[in-house]
Amino acid sequence: MEFLAQAPPNKQPKYAPVFVASSITGMYSQRHVFHDPSNVVTARFYGGRPDTLYNGLNVELSNELTMIRRFGTSNFSTVTYPEPPTCAFSFELENGSIQVLIDTPSAVYVDNQNGTKTTIFEKSAGAGQGYFVASGNVVYYGDGVDTFKYTFGNPNGISWNWGIAAPVAAPSVTTQPAGGSAVDWAASTVFSTMGFIVDPNSNVQQLYSVNALGTNSTQIGESGNGLPDLSTGYGTTTTDGTITWTSQGQITLWAANTLYQPGACIYDPGTGCLFIMSQSASRTSGSTRPNFNSIVALGNGGPFIADANDTKWQNIGKAGVSGAVNQAWAPSTAFSEYQNPSTGNRPANTKSAICFPLNPFIGTDGQLCNGQDTYLIGATTAGTSANTTYTPWTGISSQAVGAITTDNELSWICLGPSAW
Repeated sequence: MEFLAQAPPNKQPKYAPVFVASSITGMYSQRHVFHDPSNVVTARFYGGRPDTLYNGLNVELSNELTMIRRFGTSNFSTVTYPEPPTCAFSFELENGSIQVLIDTPSAVYVDNQNGTKTTIFEKSAGAGQGYFVASGNVVYYGDGVDTFKYTFGNPNGISWNWGIAAPVAAPSVTTQPAGGSAVDWAASTVFSTMGFIVDPNSNVQQLYSVNALGTNSTQIGESGNGLPDLSTGYGTTTTDGTITWTSQGQITLWAANTLYQPGACIYDPGTGCLFIMSQSASRTSGSTRPNFNSIVALGNGGPFIADANDTKWQNIGKAGVSGAVNQAWAPSTAFSEYQNPSTGNRPANTKSAICFPLNPFIGTDGQLCNGQDTYLIGATTAGTSANTTYTPWTGISSQAVGAITTDNELSWICLGPSAW
């Protein structure tokens, strides 16, 4: 009695073990989920019945007699695949939805879980089992032969190559003597700061700067466009092969109350066309914009686009369109004589007028050539243009070692003759 009096009034709380050595109770479905089905004595003095299952839904005993989820009995998918799948990959999208990708020996599919499948990629011969890695909404895949990435919901396509194709032949390296790797100058070509070229005068030129214009912040620069250095001031001339080019001035946008010279050219963003002021004397535009249209009117007589103060505009074609009446300069090309307009007459042979330095186009800012100054130059003496692309050294017969030549974004320094 004395011992019982000194015993604690309540038993310490009991905890059900994770591992159950034996399971003998079975399933009791008609009970509260927070209590096992043991009686008071069993619960207080023997720890209760921790191996009891409630309802048994998706629960079974493992080989170690622990409670685990059991495999389902319903089919995951009703899709029939042409070959037994090698593996599946659960792809959780950023929006929380899940796609299941199925790899087979010949292709990779998306199981849509509605009785249909979508083919993502046809595997190459010799490909093995695929392996997947997901990052965000992109899955990267490899099978030992193929590498691709799957971009769900991409309107431009869902399957893309992401590996680099190996060359069909091993690359070879040939050692050249110093300076032997120099190449000829080429127009509109990107050169690195280690560039060596041989100019038309057989001098070696080394590229030592790619920021001749002061606006290039990169480590590469682009050479000039190979066009002749045409004079652009209104009425000035340039000889090119057997042609004499005469500048008709800068191509601009129409402006109100502005003095225009005979043959002056404007660009109209609304129609995308070029218009020539077709009078033999200068005229001042009106305060109201003319009603420009896209009808090309060649030859003499009307109709003209009327402007104030007897200013008349002639449409000579759409800028930057192949086959338009204006064209870009090209070497070894025959040009007829471009004739300036006279009173009431349009200019003749407008195909012999070029846009310099670029064939015009509508830029991102809605302006001609993205706002770059562009000029209309007419071949006022018929002939054929020079038979070579112009280089920065055209017209220079000799250069001293150390001489600097500017070439668009590039600066070249002369290293002397290329001969041994």
